[in-house]
Amino acid sequence: MRTLRLGLARWMVGTAIPAVFRRVNAITAWVVRSRLHFLLLGSVLVVRCEGQRTGRTYLVPVTCRPANGGALHAMTSARALWWRNIASGAPATVYYRGREREARIEIVRGVDDPSEVERALASRGVVARSLVALPASETVLLRVWLL
Repeated sequence: MRTLRLGLARWMVGTAIPAVFRRVNAITAWVVRSRLHFLLLGSVLVVRCEGQRTGRTYLVPVTCRPANGGALHAMTSARALWWRNIASGAPATVYYRGREREARIEIVRGVDDPSEVERALASRGVVARSLVALPASETVLLRVWLL
């Protein structure tokens, strides 16, 4: 029985959960880029990045929040792989509130100030709240300036 539960857990983590998130991310990216973007209240930003090894284009939705200085802050886990495809300070393409925009993204690893982390995250969402509990070494802050 224990082996069966372990097998089921491995299948869930390795196959089922990633498949669900791929679908949810695709739907979210579509909504942000469409005329229905108002449904997300401007709290989601879609970053378009190209894989360094594959050359494939990825659309990654992230929760964002306006910050001081006109930037948008988005937070992700350092364990995620997608943010490594973005060169810090280089021009990038993002989708925000139904429009494709050119942007400059600064990547900050290991944010030590908890208040900065809390301001960077939207107040909604289980994932956003769980990132606040991560140690600074496991978080990545993306500061996005729309051009």
